[in-house]
Amino acid sequence: MRWKNADYSGWGRAIVAHGEIARPERMSALDSLLSDAMVPAIGMLRSYGDAALNSAGRVIDMTRLDRMLSFDPAIWKPRRAPGSAISPPPSRRAAGCRP
Repeated sequence: MRWKNADYSGWGRAIVAHGEIARPERMSALDSLLSDAMVPAIGMLRSYGDAALNSAGRVIDMTRLDRMLSFDPAIWKPRRAPGSAISPPPSRRAAGCRP
């Protein structure tokens, strides 16, 4: 897994951070990244302040770990990977389906 230097910000874009970002696609890659040191995780970057920022440091972008691992239709309960969004896709919300 490679680290990439990049700028990133939260939802409000008021504060911009610059640092190294890794975007693992597999849990094994995440385990490898965390074997060196603990690193903050970021996701959808929807916080308005600087809660998810680690300027001049490293962060792990979890958004590629976005798979649904399993789904129980009886209770409408998904089991998701750490980078998946909590809300259903817009097409399901518009159709009036349960989240």
